Amino acid sequence: MFAKLFRALLGTILIVAGLLLALIGVAGLFSDKENKNLAYGLIAVGSLIALYGYSRGYKARAQRRSTSWRLDPASEKQKEFARDLGIKFPKGITKGELSDKISEVTGE
Repeated sequence: MFAKLFRALLGTILIVAGLLLALIGVAGLFSDKENKNLAYGLIAVGSLIALYGYSRGYKARAQRRSTSWRLDPASEKQKEFARDLGIKFPKGITKGELSDKISEVTGE
């Protein structure tokens, strides 16, 4: 949980830092004509940092969405399938826990 939150926060920080670098680069284009290469470099690096930060945050959000089902109670169909495989499980088992047990038996 903490690691996912940290990844999302890190992604946001990288986006902000990248955008600030890009803005500094754009300001450099208008203020100092001699350092255009530096300004273009800041824009490029800032944009890459922002994109990397976005991808980190996006991955964390996608993982959070994709794993929330694991906490739901196991469905009757899932329980029936597990029983057919000979799996014993406690009352109140979650979808994720039962999915892991099924994977152990089926090897998938």
